[in-house]
Amino acid sequence: MKITKKKDSPRYIRKEGIHSFLLSSPITCNSQHLATTLVEIEPGGKQRIHHHVPEQVYFIIAGNGKMTVGDESEIVTQDDCIFIPSNEPHGL
Repeated sequence: MKITKKKDSPRYIRKEGIHSFLLSSPITCNSQHLATTLVEIEPGGKQRIHHHVPEQVYFIIAGNGKMTVGDESEIVTQDDCIFIPSNEPHGL
């Protein structure tokens, strides 16, 4: 069993107003197909379009924003869950 705590996770601070905590991924627990990252975006912040091999699931805890996955963009709000396929460009 692998339990990861936010306070012990690798943390990335980006100039766009984003703090990311890498909870599970190929780096932290040998996950091969899924990455779990807790991301805090400041009001007005932006996550650049990017892609990676592990699949991801975004669950919006609070706030709202424009989510882009591939060629689609939609407004997402609290309690929305978004699946990101492997290598699909995405950002918020």
